[in-house]
Parts: sequence; structure tokens; C-alpha cells
Amino acid sequence: MIEAQIEAKMVAALSLLITDVQVIGYWQEETTSTRKEPPLINVKCNPRSVEEDTLPVLSCSVEIEVLTPSEYDQKKLKIADWSEKVLSYLYTLNTTATAGTALSDTGYRVQGAFMQAGDTGFDTDQKANYMTTNLMVHFII
Repeated sequence: MIEAQIEAKMVAALSLLITDVQVIGYWQEETTSTRKEPPLINVKCNPRSVEEDTLPVLSCSVEIEVLTPSEYDQKKLKIADWSEKVLSYLYTLNTTATAGTALSDTGYRVQGAFMQAGDTGFDTDQKANYMTTNLMVHFII
């Protein structure tokens, strides 16, 4: 599945950049070491979409969420640091050549990756600070 491959590449890259928090992919297999409560960085590559006017280019949206519990990160230094590293990585993917090299694999070629809207705030349900952003990835099979 192409979406899982793109997501795995992003999880691997972010895990190298941010070593003091768990980076979890939605499509990755759960293990005993995979915990899904904050602090963490979630990466989810949604199933591809096709629009007739864009054939043969396919697209998938990647959602990235950084979560830190307020008691863990009272001064919000961790979320600021991790968010900055996530956004810096995503900015590097904004060129066709970089996105193609970083995210392409056997069976598909990434044509571009473009950042979309995001948000920051406090999630009262999880009692955690968050930063979310989206990346649209365009590829050809």
C-alpha cells in the first residue's frame, strides 16, 4: 500500500530528527513498545484520492499531530521544539526534487508535496497541548 510506504518514510525521517519522543505511524503494526498516549507525534497518511481532471496523478493527505500533556511540558518547550522540527522537515519537502527523493519508492513516484493548514492549542479531553498540520502528497503509479 503506497500510503503506508509514504507514511513509513515520514515516520523514519521524523524519528531521526526528533529522538526524545515516540513517532507513531497510523499504518504501522502495533507492538508492545508502541504506546498511543501523549507525549507523541502521530503521522497518518490517508487513503489516496483521484479526481478525473488530475489523472494520472493521485493524491493523499498526510496528517501530523504533536501532543504533549500539560503536566509533562508545563513551559511548552517540548511542543515548541518538536513542532519546529516537524515543520522544518515538511518545508524541505515543498520542492518537487526533495519530495521525490525522500518519499518515492518502487512502484510509485512522488511529484510534489505541499503543506496545508494547521492548528495549535490545548485539547481539554486529552489535557494536552497540540500542533497539527497537513501535507498533500501527489504521486504517479
